[in-house]
Amino acid sequence: DAIASGEIAPIDPSVLAWSLIAVGETIGLRWIVWNDAHEVPPEVFEGMMTVIGRMLGSTGTVPLATEPGGAA
Repeated sequence: DAIASGEIAPIDPSVLAWSLIAVGETIGLRWIVWNDAHEVPPEVFEGMMTVIGRMLGSTGTVPLATEPGGAA
Protein backbone atom coordinates (compact mmCIF):
# COMPACT_ATOMS: atom_id res chain seq x y z
CA ASP A 1 0.00 0.00 0.00
CA ALA A 2 1.43 3.36 -1.06
CA ILE A 3 0.57 5.08 2.21
CA ALA A 4 2.20 2.37 4.34
CA SER A 5 5.36 2.42 2.19
CA GLY A 6 5.60 6.22 2.38
CA GLU A 7 5.09 6.78 -1.36
CA ILE A 8 2.18 9.11 -0.66
CA ALA A 9 1.19 11.21 2.33
CA PRO A 10 -0.84 9.56 5.09
CA ILE A 11 -4.53 10.31 4.49
CA ASP A 12 -7.80 8.42 4.55
CA PRO A 13 -7.76 6.47 1.24
CA SER A 14 -11.46 7.10 0.65
CA VAL A 15 -11.02 10.86 1.04
CA LEU A 16 -8.04 10.79 -1.32
CA ALA A 17 -9.88 8.70 -3.92
CA TRP A 18 -12.94 10.96 -3.96
CA SER A 19 -10.74 14.06 -4.09
CA LEU A 20 -8.86 12.72 -7.11
CA ILE A 21 -12.17 11.85 -8.80
CA ALA A 22 -13.43 15.39 -8.14
CA VAL A 23 -10.34 16.98 -9.69
CA GLY A 24 -10.60 14.88 -12.86
CA GLU A 25 -14.35 15.36 -13.19
CA THR A 26 -14.21 19.11 -12.65
CA ILE A 27 -11.38 19.64 -15.15
CA GLY A 28 -13.18 17.40 -17.64
CA LEU A 29 -16.46 19.26 -17.27
CA ARG A 30 -14.87 22.70 -17.46
CA TRP A 31 -12.62 22.16 -20.46
CA ILE A 32 -14.19 19.26 -22.37
CA VAL A 33 -17.94 19.36 -21.76
CA TRP A 34 -18.57 23.10 -21.26
CA ASN A 35 -16.01 24.38 -23.78
CA ASP A 36 -16.36 24.47 -27.55
CA ALA A 37 -12.74 23.35 -28.00
CA HIS A 38 -13.53 20.00 -26.29
CA GLU A 39 -9.96 19.52 -25.07
CA VAL A 40 -7.89 20.28 -22.01
CA PRO A 41 -5.15 22.82 -22.81
CA PRO A 42 -1.63 21.50 -22.05
CA GLU A 43 -1.02 24.15 -19.38
CA VAL A 44 -4.26 23.19 -17.60
CA PHE A 45 -3.35 19.51 -17.78
CA GLU A 46 0.10 20.29 -16.35
CA GLY A 47 -1.45 22.35 -13.56
CA MET A 48 -3.89 19.55 -12.78
CA MET A 49 -1.04 17.06 -12.56
CA THR A 50 0.82 19.39 -10.17
CA VAL A 51 -2.28 19.62 -7.97
CA ILE A 52 -2.64 15.83 -8.01
CA GLY A 53 1.05 15.40 -7.18
CA ARG A 54 0.67 17.72 -4.22
CA MET A 55 -2.45 15.88 -3.08
CA LEU A 56 -0.32 12.74 -3.05
CA GLY A 57 2.40 14.41 -0.98
CA SER A 58 4.78 15.85 -3.60
CA THR A 59 6.03 19.38 -2.94
CA GLY A 60 7.37 20.17 -6.41
CA THR A 61 5.78 20.52 -9.81
CA VAL A 62 5.01 17.51 -11.94
CA PRO A 63 6.48 17.84 -15.45
CA LEU A 64 4.10 17.38 -18.36
CA ALA A 65 5.01 13.89 -19.58
CA THR A 66 2.16 13.39 -22.03
CA GLU A 67 -0.48 15.29 -23.84
CA PRO A 68 -3.98 14.55 -22.56
CA GLY A 69 -4.99 11.22 -24.04
CA GLY A 70 -1.47 10.58 -25.35
CA ALA A 71 1.19 8.06 -24.49
CA ALA A 72 4.16 8.76 -22.26
